[in-house]
Amino acid sequence: MSSEKLLNVSEVTGRARRDRPGAARPVTVAVAAGAGVLVVAALVFLAHEVKHVREKSSQEVSQLKNQILALKDRTLAMEIQQDATIGDKEEASSHKEEIMALKIHLSSLKAELQQEKADGASLRERLAVLETKFQFGHAEEHNFREVPFRVLRDRPDETGGTAVMVFPGRPGLRADVEGVRSRLANRVLLDQRARLDQMVRLDQRARLDQRARLDQWARLEHRARLVHRARLVHRARLDQRARLDQRARLEQWARLDHRARLEHRAHLEHRAHLEHRARLDQRARLDQWARLEHRARLDQMAHLENMARLEHRVRLD
Repeated sequence: MSSEKLLNVSEVTGRARRDRPGAARPVTVAVAAGAGVLVVAALVFLAHEVKHVREKSSQEVSQLKNQILALKDRTLAMEIQQDATIGDKEEASSHKEEIMALKIHLSSLKAELQQEKADGASLRERLAVLETKFQFGHAEEHNFREVPFRVLRDRPDETGGTAVMVFPGRPGLRADVEGVRSRLANRVLLDQRARLDQMVRLDQRARLDQRARLDQWARLEHRARLVHRARLVHRARLDQRARLDQRARLEQWARLDHRARLEHRAHLEHRAHLEHRARLDQRARLDQWARLEHRARLDQMAHLENMARLEHRVRLD
């Protein structure tokens, strides 16, 4: 009797639960729970995919930024090289112009030197002619002194100084009766000697001036060569320093870029490791939820089978 009462009570309670309008069956509850779990898993998967897409886009943006920086560095290096080449060309053109001007001036100096040499040769010829004339006049004067006078054209001056004598073949020459030279002859000789001395001095001064000019131009040309060489050496040092600075900058940029890439790679690897761990944890949780759900389904099915057996037994009784 007690067992029959218990079966009747369980049957009545089961019927009441099934016949209740707001009551939900266990199968629908399990299906709803599974659908909720699947929805949650889908949402988690979508969130993970969105995160992965964002990280990939950020990585691509960083790579593009690095490429842009590298292109900027290359353009800067090319601009520096172009400026250096333009400066070298301008300086070379200016040095060429200076050298051409110096050559033109040197050619003009050579022309002046040739002209002065020609003038010196003409002066030497004139000096030789004057020397020959002077020697010829001195010889004639010496011969004139040795020839005795014959005819006295005029009487002596009242002062007793000179008298004009006429010689055969030499009319009109003045001589000193008492052994004193004529003033006119002495004046001519002194004038000739003064002119010769002046011409010799002028020639010597012209030679000295010409030598001084040549020495000065040689010094100026040597100084210009030294200045040009110093400028070239200074420009070479500046170019070498600029190249070394540019190489140091490029090496520093390469080191920083390499370090940034390594840090970015380490960060990505760490993030991938964390994401893999999160995926494994999520998969473990989903597996655990699936196991629990499967166990709940099995328990529910066993309970339903047990209830059906009990109901069938009650019906048979």
